Amino acid sequence: MSQGSFSKRHGYAGQPLEITVREDAPESLRFFVLAKARELGLTPGKFRDITCSVLEERPNPDNWSPYPKIWNEVEGHVYHCAWYQVYDVIERVWQFFKEQDDRNFLGEDERGPAFAEALNDFFIRKGIGWQLADGAIVTRGPEAFEETVKGARQTLENPAGRRRGSIFMRRWRRFQRGPSRICTVRSIMRWDALNVWRGMSSAMKKPRWERS
Repeated sequence: MSQGSFSKRHGYAGQPLEITVREDAPESLRFFVLAKARELGLTPGKFRDITCSVLEERPNPDNWSPYPKIWNEVEGHVYHCAWYQVYDVIERVWQFFKEQDDRNFLGEDERGPAFAEALNDFFIRKGIGWQLADGAIVTRGPEAFEETVKGARQTLENPAGRRRGSIFMRRWRRFQRGPSRICTVRSIMRWDALNVWRGMSSAMKKPRWERS
């Protein structure tokens, strides 16, 4: 594969857009998924297998030629399915590439990481609040919040904070499934800041030789 575009090779990038898209899959995203999967070698037939599986649709038996028949069928699936099914398709495409990578013994470039990197860059450029991590679509938040989550995980590994850590991680996993009225970024951060401080304070009250 190529070493990337001019802007990537030289480190030029605009500021990430504010997240404005969550419960939606804009047409630009649908087009990008189709184009990137095709660019990385996903054939129309294999792509149709994926979309038909996700949408629980029977492949059209009258469509037998890869182009344009089967490809047009795939485009119809991706452009007209529900927004959340687009993200299901993305996960399945990544899974397909991962399985191909695992069977690759020729030292070729891995397509799973390439697909994930391209999708995540697109999400950032377009202000879409999701990311593809290890084959799963999960919530993407502000960088400061993601750093808070990372720091909280490390801090709450302290025995004094394990109980609070388990509560935090349950809330975080719930939020990753999608923000709700009672489980938002702001509420998690407020709970996190208060309870991390409590956990650290509790640990510091112990005799020095009992601290981990």
